[in-house]
Amino acid sequence: MIRTLAGRAPARFQGALTMRRSRFLLVILLALLPIVSCTKGNECDRCQSDSDCQEGFLCSAFSDGSQRCGTGVGGSTCRVR
Repeated sequence: MIRTLAGRAPARFQGALTMRRSRFLLVILLALLPIVSCTKGNECDRCQSDSDCQEGFLCSAFSDGSQRCGTGVGGSTCRVR
């Protein structure tokens, strides 16, 4: 970072520093987003028992052998990564 004797960057570098700071904050926000939005027990989340699922869902066995939260009514399809 370029500094002058007054401790501030010259005017021609102010925009670049602001842009760099904005990009850094955006990266931090995007990194934290999955952590903040993560909830447990929604439909298709993995489970061990019915208590692991939110109200209205049951821990069900799927055709791939996994245990996931589902409605327990009819066939459910989960898109997993």
